Amino acid sequence: MNWLVIILLGSIILMLAFFALRFFQQVRSLRTRYSAIIDLEAELTAVRNKLERTKQEQQEFDSENERRRAKLTQEFEQALATYKELKKEISLLEENLEDISFGLYKPHFSFQTSAEYKTALENLRNQERQLIRDGRAAVCPTLWTVGGSEREGARMVKLNEKVLLRAFNGWRAPRKLSRNEVESVD
Repeated sequence: MNWLVIILLGSIILMLAFFALRFFQQVRSLRTRYSAIIDLEAELTAVRNKLERTKQEQQEFDSENERRRAKLTQEFEQALATYKELKKEISLLEENLEDISFGLYKPHFSFQTSAEYKTALENLRNQERQLIRDGRAAVCPTLWTVGGSEREGARMVKLNEKVLLRAFNGWRAPRKLSRNEVESVD
């Protein structure tokens, strides 16, 4: 009877081993068959996590970009205001240089006189400037050519007009000059 129990137990163990082997083969077969689906779910989870990280990075990038844009806009507006101010100052300086090239200097009053006299002198200076700008301060009706070029002739006439006006304005200048004015005339 012992032998019978041993044989029976041995056969049960063999059958269980056979069924276990068959079960593991089926599991392996199913894993092979459905591995794409199993991997897909893992991949889907990984992609979702990556998508969330990317969204968060995009939001951080957008906020940083907006902050930089606001800063650059502010710097641009400040630079534009400075540019406009400097452009205005340059135009005033260019105007003064044009006047100086014709011998017109802004008068500096160092004496005690009435405000009406100063205003009259300023008005006269403005009239002179306007005549120069209009080309009516010194007129040459003859059309000159230099080396057969009318353009060079017009250039020569303009330079001679400047010399003439400089000489005229220097001649009628007040006798009392400051050292700076004497040096600038030289």
